[in-house]
Amino acid sequence: MLSLYYSWSSGGPEGGIIYDFSQKGDIIYAGTSGGVYKSINKGRSWIGSGLKFYNVFSVFAHPFGVDTVLAGTEKGVFISYDGGNSWDFAGIDNKNVYDIIFKLSASVYYAGTDSGVWKSNTGNIWSYLSLGEREVYSIDIDPIFPSWMYAGTDSGIFKSTNSGNSWSLSGLPGIKVFCIRVSRNDPSTIYAGTEYHGCYLSTDGGNTWDQTSLDTGNVYILLLDSLDKDVAFAGTDSGVFFTDDGGNTWIHTGLSRKVIYGLEYLGDSIIAGTKGVGVFIHDLLRWNRSSAGLKPTYTFSIVAPFPQVYAGIKGGVYVSSDTANEWDTTSIYNYMFYSVTSEVRDTIFAGCEDGLFMSSDGGGSWTRVLSGNVKSCKINPHNHSFILAGLSDGTYHSTDGGNTWVKSQPTVPLI
Repeated sequence: MLSLYYSWSSGGPEGGIIYDFSQKGDIIYAGTSGGVYKSINKGRSWIGSGLKFYNVFSVFAHPFGVDTVLAGTEKGVFISYDGGNSWDFAGIDNKNVYDIIFKLSASVYYAGTDSGVWKSNTGNIWSYLSLGEREVYSIDIDPIFPSWMYAGTDSGIFKSTNSGNSWSLSGLPGIKVFCIRVSRNDPSTIYAGTEYHGCYLSTDGGNTWDQTSLDTGNVYILLLDSLDKDVAFAGTDSGVFFTDDGGNTWIHTGLSRKVIYGLEYLGDSIIAGTKGVGVFIHDLLRWNRSSAGLKPTYTFSIVAPFPQVYAGIKGGVYVSSDTANEWDTTSIYNYMFYSVTSEVRDTIFAGCEDGLFMSSDGGGSWTRVLSGNVKSCKINPHNHSFILAGLSDGTYHSTDGGNTWVKSQPTVPLI
């Protein structure tokens, strides 16, 4: 359960509409009615970052592509390879692009537009995929079965079980669905924000939908806790609401009479984008901060190949070089890291819901070496080329330092 300070502080950029946020480390990008804005100090101050003559409905900072940012606008998709300093037109000409997401398991982008769902393998070449008769405001992907996708449209919720090639109506026919969010903790739990009808909830993978107690008004954006399916924030016409019991009750956290279009976790805070009055930041308290620089959140795994200490947490892998007194982020973010292991200085393996990642430079860069939901990993201390990884579908092992993997049989020796 979350404990909340019920206070918000303003941070700019003032004026216009803040539609969306995307975070990469300490850098956060905002899609606004006057282009893309960028903050390098966790939202305390902002600078213009291009596309100032466009409504930017969606912005996506690639978690691993160096300085790659995509922007969905009223005129299509634009892409930047230098952190928003310059932009190139990327496709979907003259369409409203409301949402851009990335399927890590297949390295594929999807875009929700006013003419259906589009797809790209690179971000700069797009092709039409499906749902062309619908305006698609929001897309989300099941983290366990990534071929399952959900779309919030101008006429209900649609579900695909084949990576968006075809869709069937999941629920809420005739209702405009602004936002759809699948729980990372339990993918059968899905929240939907609607026009006029508040927030709906499905607990069976979209087969049935029930209205939560936030049952009136517009819900434009939803922000879920990745570790607790019952915890969510909702951005509405009258501020931000919070639930920790799966929508049975909602608490108003503030920003009354403010329209909230964007919500994002920002370390130990939440950042909210409004219509016309800029950005606000809300402090959260999960526990008291004990080590400078480390997010006050869930820590799943700690490994200490002296002199470094690495921590796998909700939100990335952190590193300390002074016996855990102060912490810095590595270059991998936005995932729950259940297991971190290291036997050789600067070589780290980190397991998360989207695979096993390897760094050979102390967390400066990462490469995915194994797909799947990785719950644990371990290096043989006597043979560093032999690595075990525990996934949802069994145990895998590598005998060449993580380059290749095979599913283990009972005869594989234990570490």
